[in-house]
Amino acid sequence: MVNGIAEFTRRFRKPVWLEVFLLEGLTESPADVERIAARVREIAPAKVQLNTVSRPPCEENARPVPVERLAALAALFEPPAEVISEAPAGGNCDFPAAAVADEDILNLIRIRPCTAAGVAAGSTKRLAAMVARGAAVAVRRDDSVFYETPRSAAGCGFDG
Repeated sequence: MVNGIAEFTRRFRKPVWLEVFLLEGLTESPADVERIAARVREIAPAKVQLNTVSRPPCEENARPVPVERLAALAALFEPPAEVISEAPAGGNCDFPAAAVADEDILNLIRIRPCTAAGVAAGSTKRLAAMVARGAAVAVRRDDSVFYETPRSAAGCGFDG
């Protein structure tokens, strides 16, 4: 696989960026990362980015590497890798503005003027109603509560 990616990188006419995903207890020891960095040198990408779990993963044993540790491990790459991981505890899920209908927001502020926090609170109430009727489920992971559809909570979503 490394040989194929290296060959692609050599032939592709544009810069290739490589994302390296590290997991606590599996691929984050300095020895592990040095071996990964050696393989990355074979590939010779234009940029290397380090990432880790930031949302509930499919596998319970997939644990995030703290961002501070990722920053230290980034120095093992030449040139040093860029850390792109979000802080796992935040649980932020930015979604496209188009995912919320303009009419829903306009109906809310037509009834009463709201701050952005007020609009968000209205969304939170809507989410609570979806949990109450079983359309969504709340899943606790460490210090955060994530909301998922029942299907993704039982199986594996694509964004672990």
